[in-house]
Amino acid sequence: MTKARVSEYEQERLDNIRQNQELLVALNLVGENAVTLSAGPARKISAAKRTHAAQDDEDGGWGGGRRRGAAREPARRSKRLRGEGAEAVTAAEERVVETGDASGVLAAAEDHFPAAVVEAAIRVTGHYSGWVEPAVMARLGLQGSAAEAWESQGGGKFSFADPLGTGKRVAKRAVPAGQSVAKFVASKLLKKNPNAYFYRHTEPGVEQWTGDWTEEETREFLRLAREFGCGDKWGLFSTFIPHRVGYQCSNYYRQYVISQGWVIDDNYRIDSTGHAVYVG
Repeated sequence: MTKARVSEYEQERLDNIRQNQELLVALNLVGENAVTLSAGPARKISAAKRTHAAQDDEDGGWGGGRRRGAAREPARRSKRLRGEGAEAVTAAEERVVETGDASGVLAAAEDHFPAAVVEAAIRVTGHYSGWVEPAVMARLGLQGSAAEAWESQGGGKFSFADPLGTGKRVAKRAVPAGQSVAKFVASKLLKKNPNAYFYRHTEPGVEQWTGDWTEEETREFLRLAREFGCGDKWGLFSTFIPHRVGYQCSNYYRQYVISQGWVIDDNYRIDSTGHAVYVG
């Protein structure tokens, strides 16, 4: 079989991997010898736009969990697991040739990224094991755990119909004009359910940034992922990144961190366009 020429997409993917490796070197996350792909201009992360947040109600529930639809099974598995040679073509790959739609072909990170990227990646289980950032907790007088926080503010039974645990549904007429019910409810949960509060709000008095993440923010994100894990409880996670809220961290994780190979989370696969897809 004649070896296929590297496609334009594949060349672009390799260039992106090289650029990401150079950024990892700049962030002191890998050694310089990890950058092994062809040379080219490095991409820079621009400074954050320090504007007031206009984003609202993007994704996640009251506590910032992922939307969980039906799990998507990988259409392409590792050649090692399939027991096939490199030239083998799956039925899914044949459909890609026929239809031109490659979005359904998913691969594990280990199969998608070069060995150097996989070796340098932070591995997580999809769960965050930490709590609120200690200084934030002290400033706001927050309890030391989720159970203590909930009970200290009256307790009650949590449900999505009654996220405040008061036994009453939230009346839409109580929600200020221009604000979603979700953001309104979250604003009432600072001390009772910090994860829900910080999923949609920054610390009181702290401006929320939108736009590109800075290198410092990216470095802190990866440090937290390495120390505490990540993948849920994004509100709590975001308290370590002052100007970001939980849904911004969740979006950055899915849309950038996973798809660049900086973190490997087995709850995700990479499609043939390089996007991360949640499979559970």
